[in-house]
Amino acid sequence: MYIASLCNVFFSVKTQKFNNFGLNSIKELVNEKKINYFMIKEGATETFFKESKIFEYRKIYENVEKNNNFVLTKENGFNKVVNNENNVFISEQVIIMNSNDHNSLSDCELMSLDNSIIERGFGIATEIGSHLGLMLNQVLLDLQSEGILDDLKQKWFNNDNNLCDVTKHDFVES
Repeated sequence: MYIASLCNVFFSVKTQKFNNFGLNSIKELVNEKKINYFMIKEGATETFFKESKIFEYRKIYENVEKNNNFVLTKENGFNKVVNNENNVFISEQVIIMNSNDHNSLSDCELMSLDNSIIERGFGIATEIGSHLGLMLNQVLLDLQSEGILDDLKQKWFNNDNNLCDVTKHDFVES
């Protein structure tokens, strides 16, 4: 079974810093000294970065912890990014994409890196020997092979319907 749980990096459109540097991933961001990382305290993203075996992710977590750059809510994270072009907010994309607060940023103040950080699969547990497990597996395999799971992911977690016209922004060159 595959259900995506995605993590994204959000930054301000006030700067094209990340695009100017040609940065496409969080691994590339870790070497930029002026960047302040923020994440929700005691959230799934914090746990992922804290327990990660990937050097760059651990380095980001250590930076957040050292500078006490934890926020309590996604709104605080968005505000950190909007108010300072050197700030990035790392959070679960599922939370972000379903956030009314993110969608209310009608002048498109936030952008995200194109590449997600985390994609994980999840399972559904059933009692040993239960016919439900076999049925669920078969239905999910059918939905996946027919492309329906991808269609649902597109429908519910794709933000293309809220595309911003970036030409209306005055970008600051770094």
